[in-house]
Amino acid sequence: MARPNVVLREENGFPRQFDPVHTGMPLPEGYLRPGEDHGLQTSEGHPVEPFQSRPLSLWNDGSIRWLGIAFPARLAPWETREIELVAHNRSASPKNMPPPAPRLLACEQALSVRIERADASWRVLSFDLIDQDNKTCDVRMEETWVLIEEGALFSEYRTTGSFLSQAGEPYLRFFVTLQLYRIGQLVRIEAGLHNTRRALHRGGLWDLGDSGSVHFRSFSLSVRQPNVASYWINAGTDSATIAESARPLRLHQESSGGENWNSRNHVGADGKLTTRFRGYRLYRGEENAGHGERAMPVCGMLDSDTGTCATMRHFWQNFPSALEANTDALKVEFFPAIGSAYELQGGEQKQQTAWLQLDGEGDTLRNLHFPVIPVVPAEHYAIANAFPFFTPIHQRDRIDRLIELGLCPEAGFLQKREVIDEYGWRNFGDIFADHESLYLPSDEPRFISHYNNQYDAIYGFARQFALTGDKRWFQLMDDLARHVVDIDIYHTDEDRAEYNHGLFWHTDHYLDAHTATHRTYSRFNTTSSMPGQTGGGPAAEHCYTTGLLYHFWMTGSENSKSAVLELATWMRKAHEGSVGLLPQVLAIKKNDLPRLTKVLAGNLNGVYQYPFTRGTGNYINTLLDASLIQPEADWLSQAEHVIRCTIGPADNIEHRNLLDVETGWHYLVLLSAITRYLCLKLDSHSRDDVYEYALASLKHYWRWMVINEQPFLHKPEELEFPNHTWVAQDFRKVALLKQAALFDAENSEAYKRKAFEWLGEITRTLEVSEERFFTRVQIILLQNYGPHRYDIPIAEEAAAGKAALKKHRKHGRTVFTTRVLIQILQRLARGIVQFRPAREKAWLTLRLEG
Repeated sequence: MARPNVVLREENGFPRQFDPVHTGMPLPEGYLRPGEDHGLQTSEGHPVEPFQSRPLSLWNDGSIRWLGIAFPARLAPWETREIELVAHNRSASPKNMPPPAPRLLACEQALSVRIERADASWRVLSFDLIDQDNKTCDVRMEETWVLIEEGALFSEYRTTGSFLSQAGEPYLRFFVTLQLYRIGQLVRIEAGLHNTRRALHRGGLWDLGDSGSVHFRSFSLSVRQPNVASYWINAGTDSATIAESARPLRLHQESSGGENWNSRNHVGADGKLTTRFRGYRLYRGEENAGHGERAMPVCGMLDSDTGTCATMRHFWQNFPSALEANTDALKVEFFPAIGSAYELQGGEQKQQTAWLQLDGEGDTLRNLHFPVIPVVPAEHYAIANAFPFFTPIHQRDRIDRLIELGLCPEAGFLQKREVIDEYGWRNFGDIFADHESLYLPSDEPRFISHYNNQYDAIYGFARQFALTGDKRWFQLMDDLARHVVDIDIYHTDEDRAEYNHGLFWHTDHYLDAHTATHRTYSRFNTTSSMPGQTGGGPAAEHCYTTGLLYHFWMTGSENSKSAVLELATWMRKAHEGSVGLLPQVLAIKKNDLPRLTKVLAGNLNGVYQYPFTRGTGNYINTLLDASLIQPEADWLSQAEHVIRCTIGPADNIEHRNLLDVETGWHYLVLLSAITRYLCLKLDSHSRDDVYEYALASLKHYWRWMVINEQPFLHKPEELEFPNHTWVAQDFRKVALLKQAALFDAENSEAYKRKAFEWLGEITRTLEVSEERFFTRVQIILLQNYGPHRYDIPIAEEAAAGKAALKKHRKHGRTVFTTRVLIQILQRLARGIVQFRPAREKAWLTLRLEG
């Protein structure tokens, strides 16, 4: 087997010596164990130093499944280099220890820290928040600078706490991470603000201006060093450097600089535009020294011996932003003062990245605006079994050509950003939901509509990056994951349990988002595309975590890892009910009594605890994702409980009403999640009773599908909106039947024939459809990509079916009625044990307020 490797390509004509590379590498089972010697070398055999690694995930046998690695990219302009992982080889270990990392010393002053270089020169970093009354906020630290990781390449520290109001109460929570590199004099700063309050969202409406929002004027990082003699700033994009020794230099990015810089996407609570001019302006004191559209700036300050340089990642994309240099300090303004106040909604957060170079040149910082993105070859992803049903592309098929439209310059995902100017600190990374404007006249402006990772675009982008190595897929994955973690997750403990830490779904179908930003619904829409629905909040049927899991694995992002666990905890509470008597009574009313009514009416599928919907499918998927991060917890056993309490091999499928398209199609998501469970059980070599039960149940439904299902648009009269999204949804059936062919050898050929028939119809329709570029169509194809071209058989088929059927005998109505009644009594008993007057009062108050 070839050694695991990554390929680095310098594509911008820059010499690179110290550019840090952080990536995740999948490893085959048994290849490397925690603590075993390993290192990096070039394909020519030269060691890559310094090198740092940590396990991100383990196989069931304890070997490393994903390894996070970090090292410097040393490349000449336009050079390509292959870096190999060498295991069980002490000679690959570093020969020479790198210089010590800069020292970090906490300061007495508020949120400040002192960094000392080996030559004893120092800088002081301080963070300042100005509240809506233009007052500087005091700080309360939750934890001082804690060492998180230390290695040959960098040391990482983290601190958290709160900025305080003028009354001394928590105003906004902050979290800051510093990475101090041993080479290149580099420091990476991740700084975030978090509004921990809930939104009040009266009537289930989530517009800006909510009383749970927090308003502030600015948030910035100042970097000071002694004896500054001069300073400079360069806007990037082939701009000239401006130097000064007296007047301040300041570059302010007000808007994206794009053609639609003044899009309605950028309105405040009053509905008025917040962007004042196009692009950026550069000031020398009060004098306007230049302007442009999209800055990628670096600024610096110098004394006689040394200096400091600074920049900000995604500077123009996260507008408004600013850099300033003067005799006192360099200033990185994550949220610069712009006249009006910023509104951070309840449960919303925003994290941004700055880089420092502790010398006066800043060459590496210029490079970091065009980072080197490491590419793991597709063949290695396949060998490492990193994705399910993953086959390297040796010849593109018709689905590949449809998916490639997602990168086309005219209407691909990157170009979609320009249509509604999907930029700015709250919007950047999300996807314009252009399909929501389908029924608008062509001469009307497009709806402002956001997709919020529906159908797991992050996962689709990650998979395509692994398949193709095209860095645009990585860019889309990384940008969207960061957006979802900050903006789309409701980070609060103060609202209803079914909302706290949940994922906001896409903005309203076929309507404008107005001031609801990335939340649904808006007070400006008196009706909704969903009959009877004019309010709501985070919903379990719109939760997708697998992409965030892969983002963690492929980048090492701890934020994405935490988001998976946060969403899994929310999904569990949403499905299992809150602690207390009243929540359990409500669950009985909403869930258990309708089940009991079903059973009494003769529909024995009502015995199941969980609905046969995509919400349950997403619940299972999320539990599986969490189990891969925390295998020692009970996530997997809970997923198995949900499967047993949702589906069975003797179900009366006709009573499921799955062919009622508008409500029934969700079952495809559920079956896909259970099929993924089978794959993960095979990965862990565990074909136990639950595996047998799940496989027997799926066979029951797969065999029904191949006989009864047909393309959705064959009966357009049954659809409220009979558009080509439904053609893309048929691709889910193709993926399911191709997987069925691998697990159910007895009926394999029937599955393949039907899948081939449907695939031909899907591709013929979409290839000529004007909707083939639409976000929703593209992402459904991306999410379900893989099984349609995968034909490697499962090692052996388990003897599922007979044993599982025997355990799931067809009981009568009396037995199933008794079972549901027992479950209701158990729920009541649990609620009585959990009863606390204060808890019940708080729960009731929250529901009455919302």
